[in-house]
Amino acid sequence: MTVNNRGIDLAAWSGFKEKARQNRSAADRHKVATARWVQGEEARVTVGENEITVGADDTMNMMEMMLAAFAACDAAVVAVHASYLGLKVNEITVEVTGDFNVSSYIGVEGAPGSGYQHVTTTVYLDAPGVTPEQLAHLAHMCEVCSPVGDTFARAIPTEVKIIAT
Repeated sequence: MTVNNRGIDLAAWSGFKEKARQNRSAADRHKVATARWVQGEEARVTVGENEITVGADDTMNMMEMMLAAFAACDAAVVAVHASYLGLKVNEITVEVTGDFNVSSYIGVEGAPGSGYQHVTTTVYLDAPGVTPEQLAHLAHMCEVCSPVGDTFARAIPTEVKIIAT
């Protein structure tokens, strides 16, 4: 049964999945984000043609954006994989909570890292007839398929260069 959940094109996703299965590099992505400091903790960030302001008084700050990206990514993972299961989805709400301490960010010597110490994701899924097995499958897909979740779950190498202009 083919289900269209708000624009999820299973034929396109399945075709892309097969292409990536045959050649993993077909799924490679390279993104560049550029942040230009405005004032205080505010920055204007661009990725490609998209722009957003982060850290202003009336916008999300950087740590909130991380949680927002995680929540949005898991919502998409659930939508796609629920569609693969043939579920008609009425609503998906993802709540991601996290705790962190900014002592090292503000320069407190000897403080632990400022990143999230623990993150919890709760998915509220309105899909009539969904079974416990399907819910478990969708939770597993969030754990293994979410690019943002995967990034949170492992240490990734980072490098910082500062160039005076």
